[in-house]
Amino acid sequence: MLLAFWLLTLFGVRYPLQMLPVLLWEMIWKTLWVVLVAIPQWRSGRIEPFTEANLGWIPLLIVFYAVVPWRYVYANYLLKPSEPWRKKTSAPGSASLAD
Repeated sequence: MLLAFWLLTLFGVRYPLQMLPVLLWEMIWKTLWVVLVAIPQWRSGRIEPFTEANLGWIPLLIVFYAVVPWRYVYANYLLKPSEPWRKKTSAPGSASLAD
């Protein structure tokens, strides 16, 4: 899974807005990991070596939060109406009002 995300990030360099959902997904799960795994271990004073080794990318996560175009995310993912999964079509053989 991480290799697939890494490959998708290469597309993100060429098509940044189209690959924004992948970046948001990456940010969400890393933030959850920090909140649910790293911080509880740190607060209890029993941080595991694996967790401590993985804390080096937290500054990069902060940079991602700073550079994401949040107005674009808000306008296109929260405010914009969704498209239907299927287009409504009339049944074959049925007469339309224009006929």
